[in-house]
Amino acid sequence: MADTPRKRRWPLFLAITLALLAAAGLWLNHQLEPNRLARRVLDTVGPSQGLEISFRGTPSYGLWPEPRLVLPEVSARQPGADTALLTAERAEISLPWGTVRGDGPLVITYIELDGPALDLAAFRDWRANRPETTDTTIPTLSRGVRVTGGSVLGDGWQLQDMDLVLGPVAPDETASLEFTGLLATGSLRASATGTLDVEKLAESTGFELVADGEIEQDDRLMAYRLQAPCDFDRQPPETTVHCSDVEFTGDSPLPTLRADRFSMTLGGPAGAQLGLEGWMREWPEDWPVLPEPASTDVRPTRFDIGYEGAADFSDPVTVKIERGETRLDATAVIAEVQAWLADEERTPLPPLLGRFSAPSLVVEGFTLENVQAEIVEPAPASAEE
Repeated sequence: MADTPRKRRWPLFLAITLALLAAAGLWLNHQLEPNRLARRVLDTVGPSQGLEISFRGTPSYGLWPEPRLVLPEVSARQPGADTALLTAERAEISLPWGTVRGDGPLVITYIELDGPALDLAAFRDWRANRPETTDTTIPTLSRGVRVTGGSVLGDGWQLQDMDLVLGPVAPDETASLEFTGLLATGSLRASATGTLDVEKLAESTGFELVADGEIEQDDRLMAYRLQAPCDFDRQPPETTVHCSDVEFTGDSPLPTLRADRFSMTLGGPAGAQLGLEGWMREWPEDWPVLPEPASTDVRPTRFDIGYEGAADFSDPVTVKIERGETRLDATAVIAEVQAWLADEERTPLPPLLGRFSAPSLVVEGFTLENVQAEIVEPAPASAEE
């Protein structure tokens, strides 16, 4: 009979345990009530970035491996703007328990986006309207970011089928991005798969880009590989990229070249500035045949390309090419040269203005000495104005 009091106590212990579990369940349900948690997250992130972030449908949450909030049909836009700068079919946001409880500042550990679409024009408007004094501190994401099926809409071009995996993110810390995607513009399609290793996440940083892919134009596939160590610098309103020792290998008619210097600036008063200087060991076999003796010269072809003009690169590009003592200084419009290359009945000379010089030139079996020539036909329309 000595066990009777102990046996009578166990229902009390069970009742207390069940009561505690019920209280914990009620607390957990309150803390993780999806709409309340969603509004806390979006009402903190949105105003801090000058954005209105909303969703359509019913949010949900999960608990493993940590609390995570799932939002359907997310959109972000400037207050009062007609066009959203970012939409996503689904967004998953992982939060530590401290954020769920409402303790201290908002902390996000992981973001996953399905089907996000970035409108570049709306994004630029948002960036242009951001005060220069705005805090641009990079948030900490201890488990990084994943993007599936993303796209970017530009002016006359689009990035499609983008999959991105960004490792842990923290201000002034290294980061690594794995990516795949497709660039579509006009009749051209260019795929890319590669990595982007960033020295630190900041407005100015160094990075190295490695990418492989294929370029398709007029039903022709051309494989390529690109490796470029670079520096990125953003000083509003300008964004500049400098690269050195760029290696590009491509199937003809793509060139195989090494660039000693590449620089590009966008967003400044000039619209766009570009500089590319380097050399090619081989003349691509599908390019127009060089006249003798340049065609048999084993020395590499050096090039220097420059541009300053409209951001859509519709203004003339300056080109300097040297192969031994044979030289060409010219200006050309990229779109007109592309049309000339695609024309099976093209004229012997490309559409450019310039000066050609060579110590000698073999034309139909005749050797011309000390050749100096002005190329004036057909001229780029913008260069004639």
